[in-house]
Amino acid sequence: MEYLIRCVAGMQEFVRELVLRDVPGVAVSEVEEGFLCLAAPSRVAALQDLRYLNNCFSVLRGFAGGEMVVLLRRLAADPSWVAAARREIRGSASFRVMLSDGDRLTRGDSDARKKLICTIEQHCGLRHAPRGGGIEFWLLRRRTGRAYFCVRLTQRRATEKTLAQGELRPELAQLLCELSEPAAGDVFLDPFAGTGAIVFARVGRPYNIAFAFEKDAAKAGAIRRRAKQIERRGGLRGGPVVARVEDARTLDTLRAGFVDRVVTDPPWGHFDPQIADLRALYEAAFRAIVRVTRVGGVVVMLLGRTDDGEEIVGTRHRGLELMRRFDILVSGRKALVAKWRRSGRDS
Repeated sequence: MEYLIRCVAGMQEFVRELVLRDVPGVAVSEVEEGFLCLAAPSRVAALQDLRYLNNCFSVLRGFAGGEMVVLLRRLAADPSWVAAARREIRGSASFRVMLSDGDRLTRGDSDARKKLICTIEQHCGLRHAPRGGGIEFWLLRRRTGRAYFCVRLTQRRATEKTLAQGELRPELAQLLCELSEPAAGDVFLDPFAGTGAIVFARVGRPYNIAFAFEKDAAKAGAIRRRAKQIERRGGLRGGPVVARVEDARTLDTLRAGFVDRVVTDPPWGHFDPQIADLRALYEAAFRAIVRVTRVGGVVVMLLGRTDDGEEIVGTRHRGLELMRRFDILVSGRKALVAKWRRSGRDS
């Protein structure tokens, strides 16, 4: 069987490593920016549970190339893909058809699209529901020209309407946590917790204790309330989530070397006009983070790809060794992800 994965563009090589770690028996046959193609000897249900993926699709038919209208007509005229589709749509009653050309949604040719819809209704016994709510058939045409007709296996966990301003998508938050090499005994810290997206991504895996520090008392209170809700549902995989008002520039309440993993998304300067000197904020926070992180611990940051962000990543910080860097986009803005390991050479 063949699967397509969509992930955070720029981090596809890291996602490849994770998938090969987490899903035995699959092989990666193709890697593009934000995209992987997998081959497996049989159906792989585990792919649907990987929270660091944007989307996962089961491929019904592949094409070496062709325009969208031609591909739609070929699918409608030759339903050899129906048997594979029936294995994926058991228990479903409705469907809709989505077209993506070079990662952009498109309506496509109206007549060709209607013919494919009729073919699906006739051969799969499903009712067309253009507003969604059922199975999604996708025709994805990549920038390389290669195209895939698929069934989407995963559901979006969040949309722009459900996310707060500046809140990270859960898939990216999960990737940042995975990059930190999470372990069951971790003392975890996000010193710029914001809405808590990173902390809540981390507590879904085993840990010891998680600290969420935030200068805004209302945001810290919201994190505490959400953590209690998750705890009542049995969703915490470790000890308490400690959310409190704390200055990330000093981290005064934490002793030196107490923290195992730091994963954070500090301000970029776009949404907080009160930050007069972003570089000074970064430098002070960096010194505090180095102090509280144990030797061998890991620090992961998501930063805007600005002069200030590049300065932080490009500087050789005593006590930290830069391990990896990824250039990505977040809501259309250039960003970078950096990973450091705490070395024995202290500042």
